[in-house]
Amino acid sequence: GLCGSCWAFAAAGSLEASASRRAAYDAYKGYQTTFFRQPSNETARTRAIAYAQQIELEAFQMLNLSVQELLDCDVAADQGCTGGNPLLAFYYIHKYGLTSWQDYPYVGFQDVCHKDRVKRPVATVKSWGIISSNHEDHMELVLRFIGPVAVGVNGASSSFLSYKGGVYDMPSCKQTANHALLIVGYGQEVQIGGNVTRYWIARNSWGTGWGENGYIRVQRGDGRKGTPGVCGIARSPSVALGGLLLKERSITFTYGALGRSGEGSDYPVQHFCTRWGFDPESLCGSLATWVDLHKATTLGLLGIFVGLLALWPLSTDCRRRRRRRLLREQKRQEQLDQTCLPIEEASLLVKSKTHYANHKEYGAANQP
Repeated sequence: GLCGSCWAFAAAGSLEASASRRAAYDAYKGYQTTFFRQPSNETARTRAIAYAQQIELEAFQMLNLSVQELLDCDVAADQGCTGGNPLLAFYYIHKYGLTSWQDYPYVGFQDVCHKDRVKRPVATVKSWGIISSNHEDHMELVLRFIGPVAVGVNGASSSFLSYKGGVYDMPSCKQTANHALLIVGYGQEVQIGGNVTRYWIARNSWGTGWGENGYIRVQRGDGRKGTPGVCGIARSPSVALGGLLLKERSITFTYGALGRSGEGSDYPVQHFCTRWGFDPESLCGSLATWVDLHKATTLGLLGIFVGLLALWPLSTDCRRRRRRRLLREQKRQEQLDQTCLPIEEASLLVKSKTHYANHKEYGAANQP
């Protein structure tokens, strides 16, 4: 189209991959660290890796960040459809976050910033950086261990504009960048004669009708420092270093890294099921999901339970004290029964005898 939004596509794509990878890392650590610890072994590690890969895939499928927000709202340093730089876009994302494509859909032209649509950011970036210029081997290391790399290339040549497939190599291509791509992988192929051609796999922003379903393979150099690469692909690479998910949005997995801070290690209840051999789709998984979705209720019930546990020793002590008091009163009563009753009987007999004597005297004194 007529909108130069390639820089926004590259920045959003780098963040999507970075946040997904961070989600996978948190899932891996959360799988190994649960409420109940187990001795680490190779089997548990293999399962944790598989689980992390699943989480990364689900997070990446869920994340579809708004390019239009960058075009409309990131106007302090970038210029919308006129052009921009992924490195500058990372600063905007770090400050405000980035909402979803669904909430702020792409329209293909720059508009006013719709602030009502950016109130629910989905992801943000903690940090970002520039990779060493003119060093394709460094780009490979970053791609392997950090994530996709945003690069600038010269895309004005007719061969680039009409690219249909294959490994693109244009020795006469200018080195001045006027277009942004997102490098997502690399590979090699054996040519006729046995020669091996190495290449970058880059995602363009011109739709699936261009190139290889929207992607291009660009020939790599020998990796030596000081080589800018085809069309200047290695001159100014940048990358999102710390992408973070900010909220749950129709996702099948749940864990603490999906909280707004993106930090910490809330122990996922579902990990307990998989860790101890229960099927996550079973009753255990259903219970875990309910707990995750009703955290406030769960914490309230847990607080009541803990409170009852705390009061139990006090109530037990009260009952024990009451029992001892009753025993003391019972013992005192028994002692009174043994000592006081004979005295009372003797007193009554004395009184009875005295009364009888008096009665006789009273009668005798009145006899005729």
